[in-house]
Amino acid sequence: MYDPGFFFSIIDQLQAVPSFPPDSAVEAPSEPLWLILAKTLTCGIGDCSGAEYTLARYPNLESLGHLGQGSVAWLTAIWDCFSAHCFDPAGEVFQHVLLKALGAKSRPFSTDANIASTFLNYVANILVSDRLFVTTEGYIGLAPRCIRGGDFVAIFNGCDTPYVVRRAGKIKHEDEMFDEALHVVGPCYLHGIMNGEIFADRDAPRFKRLKWMRHDGDVADSLEGCMMLV
Repeated sequence: MYDPGFFFSIIDQLQAVPSFPPDSAVEAPSEPLWLILAKTLTCGIGDCSGAEYTLARYPNLESLGHLGQGSVAWLTAIWDCFSAHCFDPAGEVFQHVLLKALGAKSRPFSTDANIASTFLNYVANILVSDRLFVTTEGYIGLAPRCIRGGDFVAIFNGCDTPYVVRRAGKIKHEDEMFDEALHVVGPCYLHGIMNGEIFADRDAPRFKRLKWMRHDGDVADSLEGCMMLV
């Protein structure tokens, strides 16, 4: 966990996520960037209930229980410890990583540093298989590591989870050619649309209407939704 290369790759990923671009058509979020990141990493929706569920198994976080698990105050305290001890070169976890790389011993962690280390372990486990991404409109999300520039986020009517899709070009299915096929890469979390906000704004220019039909053209089995560029 405290391998310097891995540690700094995690910190670099988090620090590389930009805020909404100034020319974005999307209204700037009311939440600070760090809270969007924290909610995205824990799939926290609204009141951070996702964070409560995903972090409940980590005993070092019990010392913050008085703030109310799943509350913004609780997640704020976790992130403050994480930022102070992992982002700051003077932080205990940051210093521990440097000392370990030099073959030197470090002192036992303080309570806050233990909280930071615990959240770092959680984030590391998440970013082994997933990666953070930002859409062209400034939305921040979490998706399988195999996503790449040019992919799209699709929200299908009737589904409660967005999906990353990729243009597949022409494909052949049962002796029939299709010109605009899409490959489903996998599910994702996209902060700001997980409560169905997109369906109130789906006619906006940034969303392309999407309609899939079975190869035999059966309208009853068509799948509709919206998508936007990653």
